[in-house]
This record gives sequence, C-alpha cells and structure tokens, in this order.
Amino acid sequence: MRPGGIDKQSEIARYLPLEGFYHFGYVTKDLDSALRTLSTTFGMVHSRRKFNAPWMEVIHARTGKTQIEVARFTSEAPQMYLDFVPEFPGEIRLQHLGYLVESLEKWEDLQDGIQQSGLSTPLDIEMMDGNLRAIFVDTRRINGLYMEYLFFSGSALRLNDDVPNFR
Repeated sequence: MRPGGIDKQSEIARYLPLEGFYHFGYVTKDLDSALRTLSTTFGMVHSRRKFNAPWMEVIHARTGKTQIEVARFTSEAPQMYLDFVPEFPGEIRLQHLGYLVESLEKWEDLQDGIQQSGLSTPLDIEMMDGNLRAIFVDTRRINGLYMEYLFFSGSALRLNDDVPNFR
C-alpha cells in the first residue's frame, strides 16, 4: 500500500473508465473454424468479414449493442496479438475488452490518465484523418487482458453500420 492507504492498482482504476463497453475482442488461429465454433456454440449465423490491416483479418457481429470481434493474424502482427493466439483451430481466446469514448475531450483526458498511470500502450493509432482513434492499454497484470479504447468521429461514426446481428 502507498501512503494514505491507496495501492497502485486502485490508483490505476481512476484512469481507466469502464463505461462505454463496446466489444469483446477475441483472437483465433483459423477464422473459418472459429466461425463454425461460434455457430455451433452460440448460434451465430451472420457476420461481416474483412481485412483491417494486411496482417489482420476480422469478423464482426453484434448481439444487441455489444459487438463481437474475432481476429486472425499473420506473423507480421504486433506481438500483443500473437501472444494470445490459441493452439487449436476453432478455438477463440479473449484478448481485449473494447470501450467507446464519447468525446474528444474525454479521449484527451483518457490519454492523460493513461500516461499518469504508468501502464504501457503497445498500440496507439489514429486513422481516417483523426476520425478513428484506438489505444490498447496493457492491463494483463490486473485482469489478464488488454483494454482497448476507441473514439469515432466524422466518417468513422459509420464504420460499423454494416455489422449484422449475429442471429
């Protein structure tokens, strides 16, 4: 415990908001096998499939307001993804929890808070002329996963309009 009875983990919690839950981020070795697993286990029949990067192919589906993301990676992907890839085709493994940040002001506050927390951010990207921002925070020692925060504005607000409900 630190002076005043506050330990580092409690301190970090101030900087990482849990409101705005958006998606479960899974990784897999084989997307076709993962789709079969999701179909037989959870009844998923609809999804969108695309490449988000040359090293990452993903499927997205919704259940209510929650999105499910399952990604397959090539060996060129950042290590933070590759470390989670399961051994067997068809297996999916939770790699991150995704949260939406609702305003640029809150995004900037989040960036400041993450920096103050001392947690590492292995991936921090800005795309679509700044309309899409994403940052992954390494919280593995706290919850075993990464936490992803996303901010959409402008044209990025429609980026996932074509993601279907999975049933």
